[in-house]
Amino acid sequence: MAKFIKIAEVDDVPRVSGKKIRVNGKSIALFKHKNNIYAIRNSCPHQGADLADGHISESKVVCPLHRWKFNLEDGAFTGNENIRIPTYQTKVKNNDVYILWDEE
Repeated sequence: MAKFIKIAEVDDVPRVSGKKIRVNGKSIALFKHKNNIYAIRNSCPHQGADLADGHISESKVVCPLHRWKFNLEDGAFTGNENIRIPTYQTKVKNNDVYILWDEE
């Protein structure tokens, strides 16, 4: 069953790069962009680079290794929308960041 769990505080997420966290053994990258917090899988499908080490450009995270760009909202690769990385729903309440997580 999916439920929201606290994963960070808003002030912990930088504005230019990402923040790497672990949720139940999975690596997740958090990004702050235009007053929203986005959560995506922290691994580029090309060669596994940590996307949290990338930067944001025009609502996309840019992979630090080969500059692949992924949409923060739906995880789509800009070069081929059939390639996607998982994204996770987030919400902010009282400066706390929550992620919708399926514990099963």
